[in-house]
Amino acid sequence: MSKNHRTRNAFSISLALHLLFIFILGFFIKTPYEPVEFVMIEWVKVLPIAVKLRPTVREPLPIRGARKSLHEIPQVKFEGPEIVQESVEINLDAKVSEILPAAMTSVQFEPRIEPKETIDLPAATSMMVEAPGRGRKTNRVRAAGTSDGSGSAGNEFLDIGPETPRIIEIDSSKPTKKDVFGIGEYLEKTRRGSQQVIYVLDVSSSMRRKRKLYIAVQELKNTMARLKKDDYFNIITFDSNARIYSTIMLSATLHNLRRAHYYLDNLITNRGTNLSEALKLALAFRASTIIIISDGQPSKGIIDNEKLLALVRIANIQNTKIMSIALGEKRIFKGVTLLRRLSAENHGQTRLINIR
Repeated sequence: MSKNHRTRNAFSISLALHLLFIFILGFFIKTPYEPVEFVMIEWVKVLPIAVKLRPTVREPLPIRGARKSLHEIPQVKFEGPEIVQESVEINLDAKVSEILPAAMTSVQFEPRIEPKETIDLPAATSMMVEAPGRGRKTNRVRAAGTSDGSGSAGNEFLDIGPETPRIIEIDSSKPTKKDVFGIGEYLEKTRRGSQQVIYVLDVSSSMRRKRKLYIAVQELKNTMARLKKDDYFNIITFDSNARIYSTIMLSATLHNLRRAHYYLDNLITNRGTNLSEALKLALAFRASTIIIISDGQPSKGIIDNEKLLALVRIANIQNTKIMSIALGEKRIFKGVTLLRRLSAENHGQTRLINIR
């Protein structure tokens, strides 16, 4: 056996012995092992949530993001007073993994939320400021109205048109001034050439109290006397039914006005208030203006305010203006909510007449 061959055998034996020694050493000698806490990481994309704070808040409020599961979009938590300047829409039901690609890391943790100290930003915040005033763009007025159909004072705010409703006090035992309801003034203000006016008068039994029907008739007669020769008019009265004075619009001649005055002086009252039927008849004439005088909430025909308003929206294809006169006692105006909305939605105005 040559010298080189013996050297290679010795090197192989030595290498094998060293490997065997290392294996035995690693098998019998155990290294102490300390468990390491691992943090679960998932690649997701979190939608940015824009929160605008009022400029007056100098110190920024601390914000915490929290979610209960990996598939839930975080909710914004404010530690401090609730300051909502703008609505933020958050879809809490959608799974992030289904709609968004992986982009950012989020750490799974168990949030500790104290409801008394944090405020949840809702999924959709509807901002409505209930305060009286005049709009900057539309110039329409919001004023305190009624929250029920009775017409008594309440806390509801309504859009009542471009003019604030005036409350006019009338003593039933004394003669009234001419155009005390402001009908003649309104017709002149809105005149665009010839006026075609329909007077819709409530003749329900409640109009007998405080001589309301008598006062309303005298006002109509004074107002009709101010019409010009090229103007046209008609009269519709209503209790439980509605009746038309003339099947056609009448020109404001002296002869026609005298006959209309005689008709008004001989009106009688009856039970019921069917305003919807009266408005159907009035809108069919496609006049330029409708004047409603009433002291009560509808009790016949369509009595639901929303349904009656919807009827007028469909039937008023001519964009007829509607002025409403609400007659009341002790500053209680029954049906005033409906009358206000009728005028507000049809380019008119409302007058409140309190009869003592």
